[in-house]
Amino acid sequence: MLVSLILLTILSIGAASAQDSDNILSADDSAGSIKEIYVSDTGEDTGSGSQASPYATLNKSISEVNSSDNAVIHVGSGTYSGESNTNLQINLAHRNYNGSLTFIGDSNGGTIFDGDDSAPIFKSISADSIVTFINITFTHGRTDMGSAIRSSGDLTIDNCVFEENYVTNLGAIYSENGDLTIKNSKFSKNSGNQYVDLYFSHAGLVTLINNIFESGTATSSWADTPAVYVGTGKSVIRGNTFKNLTSSRSAAALAVRYNNGDNIANITDNTFINCTYTGSNGGIVFFQNSYLKGNKFIDCTSTTATLYSVTDFNAKVAFEDVEIDGTQFVLKANVTDDGDNTVQNAKVIFTIDGKSVGSATSNANGVASLTVNKLLENGEYTISGTQAYSDVNPFEVTVVDGKATVNFDHSPAEVWVSTEGNDTTGDGSEANPFLTLKKALDYGTATSVDLTVHIKDGLYNGSENRDLSYSNVGKITILGESYGNVIIDAEHAKSGTGWWASGSNIFTFGQNLEIKLVNLTL
Repeated sequence: MLVSLILLTILSIGAASAQDSDNILSADDSAGSIKEIYVSDTGEDTGSGSQASPYATLNKSISEVNSSDNAVIHVGSGTYSGESNTNLQINLAHRNYNGSLTFIGDSNGGTIFDGDDSAPIFKSISADSIVTFINITFTHGRTDMGSAIRSSGDLTIDNCVFEENYVTNLGAIYSENGDLTIKNSKFSKNSGNQYVDLYFSHAGLVTLINNIFESGTATSSWADTPAVYVGTGKSVIRGNTFKNLTSSRSAAALAVRYNNGDNIANITDNTFINCTYTGSNGGIVFFQNSYLKGNKFIDCTSTTATLYSVTDFNAKVAFEDVEIDGTQFVLKANVTDDGDNTVQNAKVIFTIDGKSVGSATSNANGVASLTVNKLLENGEYTISGTQAYSDVNPFEVTVVDGKATVNFDHSPAEVWVSTEGNDTTGDGSEANPFLTLKKALDYGTATSVDLTVHIKDGLYNGSENRDLSYSNVGKITILGESYGNVIIDAEHAKSGTGWWASGSNIFTFGQNLEIKLVNLTL
């Protein structure tokens, strides 16, 4: 009974969130099922590992744990460094034997695991292991990947500090398999080439809640972010603070990549303070397939938008009103998150009265601009659409419609062509027609967006009556005088010379023309 009371007291003091439902020690664990081991900087590895006779090193305490144990290693205040406290390996088949391992440090923050700037602290945690760290400071770890902890197992970190660790490539914490939970912890002044705080890149679940990531520095220009990189898996990133971070590649503070389908990143209620982005294809936060809500940015600067999107998210898209006075016009939409923070690279689908007219991606100001070539009748139209990279955005998009007002001269024009006309002296009227189709079409399309060409009965051939190409915007109606009596003959002519020669077309019309041909033999 005394052992049970001591254990419960230590757990309630040592774990900042010991009342949380997701604590590694559940309410169903009895004192008899937990193996307790004690480590002290005044202990001896020849001791028994009890509270009265603690071990001196972490390596010794780990060696006394079996895969079937639900073990708690209590580590007293002090600094643990050197050969038996670094390059540590945990290789326990907890998944197969329903075991677990928890390290609990001093509740006042006095338990320090120190790599002496020469070695990683926990070199590896195996894929079958289930490990928790509570109330521990990890400092001066140094290696290529995972300077403080490299884990392939399920890893939980609560109320810990990671400070002044150095990593060549992948994180003070490198999670390469298994689920990862980090809460109530602080990452400060870690450094290296890239990803100096956390690197997580696999199909597991990562949960980051109420942590601080500050003042990490990455020297490589290829570093996506100096702080947190999450790739592939599902993630919950909530209530964290990111501060004093800088990058020029993808993200100053947080990069979430390669998520798709059910692998959604929930990025909510985080605060970003004094973060700086200086590149062109990123932002303070770089994300894919993410839900964003309640994030705040304080004294942050970016050469692009605040946020950089690669796939779908719960965007807010506000379409601007526009005055249209011709057949070419620009539609614009402003893309933000729920807090009106600008988003770059978001794909916006534009519609006019419900009909799609194209898509564009948002620029560094969060504005998507689409140039449209289209003839609209005078009047008012609804400009709307959505944000979507795929056919259907799995997130709910907030849309604010815009209004287009069209007002310009749509007056139709008519010209006539006759085998008895004249391209020099004719004016295109019925009484004084042009001789060739080219003259009539060139003249008419320069005059009006709504052209009707009347062709008198007869045979029309020669170079001025073939290879007629128009890509303007508007309507062209070509009417033969009577059925079967207006013949336009290309004479099997070829256009171009040598290898480039090809058969001549009579008409080639661009996609922005509405064409109607009546009573013509071609």
